[in-house]
Amino acid sequence: IAVSRIEQRSERFRHTRSPHAPYSVNHPRLLALLAQRQGLAIHLAESAAEIELLAHKTGPFVDFLNRKNLWQPDAITASLPELVAACERHLIIHGNFIDPAMLTPKHQLVYCPRTHAAFGHPPYPLREFLATGATIALGTDSLASNPDLDILAEARFVRERFPDLDARSILAMITLHGARALRFDRLVGTIEVGKRADPHRRAARQGRRDEQHLPAHDAHDVAIGVSAIREPWRAVDSEDVWWALEVQGGWGAREVIGERGLEDGEELVRRGDDDLHARGP
Repeated sequence: IAVSRIEQRSERFRHTRSPHAPYSVNHPRLLALLAQRQGLAIHLAESAAEIELLAHKTGPFVDFLNRKNLWQPDAITASLPELVAACERHLIIHGNFIDPAMLTPKHQLVYCPRTHAAFGHPPYPLREFLATGATIALGTDSLASNPDLDILAEARFVRERFPDLDARSILAMITLHGARALRFDRLVGTIEVGKRADPHRRAARQGRRDEQHLPAHDAHDVAIGVSAIREPWRAVDSEDVWWALEVQGGWGAREVIGERGLEDGEELVRRGDDDLHARGP
């Protein structure tokens, strides 16, 4: 009841019931639910053990479910391609073992970069997924597999792991694509007339051009904070930062930075102080 009341008062809040994963639900019921609803979220193709279960009804999940007295082989009926096809109107979490050929532009996936790396999965086919036209957003997963829930840290991790991807695309994965995946893109995700926006400013820091592979004045890198982990530092025109945020939207930049000019920023950079939010405009 409380959730329903909150939802009625705010257009930015919605609730739904979603199936967790193919190993924890009855497949015929799952496929029926996916056909009847839209906007559900499901963890899919997260691990090799899950793929083994779907393909052969063997492996660690069978042992686990047997120990819990929950193993029902007749409930595991759908193949991975069938489940992926059924999820066109839904949100796929992880998708680590999905063949890009299974995806269409209607699919939406959440890639959890640092969790993916923590489990030692094969390289994530991010470039191939993007080439399909599917919407790819970034997520954190939980603290069970991640040191924190910092979405900007996920974006920086992707920038390091996929240096050929432009920072603008990565910034979209934590702004517009996240809003689109949650079906809030009519309200948020970009800064434009008619949308809600909570833009934040970040410290604008950048290493010398000859000391790093990233462009020296890529405003999108500044917006996701890539420059904040490289040194030596020097300030970048704050207009570049605002341009990046205005292009892609205000979500994701957590540190609220007051505009005090480049000299003040350089002094704080030399001190190694990245917590500038107390300095108001």
